[in-house]
Amino acid sequence: MANQDVVMPQPGGQMLFLQSSHVFEVLFEGERGPGKSWAMLHAFAQHTGKGYGSHWRGVIFRKESSDLKDMIEKSHREFKLAYPDAKYNKPEKTWTWPTGEILTFAHYKDENDYWSWHGQ
Repeated sequence: MANQDVVMPQPGGQMLFLQSSHVFEVLFEGERGPGKSWAMLHAFAQHTGKGYGSHWRGVIFRKESSDLKDMIEKSHREFKLAYPDAKYNKPEKTWTWPTGEILTFAHYKDENDYWSWHGQ
């Protein structure tokens, strides 16, 4: 992570997931507050600046527009501190790092919206 003094994982699942070099998928569950959204944001961002450039792309989907707005707000709080050179494009709902990595936030209504993203 860029600024470990600024943004740190919670002890337990977040820390284990982000520190592991061989765990690529994890299932977090539970009520609001334990840091599932935090882990998703930083699971992507921890790999920026490592030479992947524009080949490192991510999408975070939310079904409810209020949840999408909440996730974007969280990303602003986290990324402005930990990755100050990353830029947010509001109309596109994307974060772009100076090295080319892109994280997009997207809304989906139902399963048919899958086809808008298939292959990306």
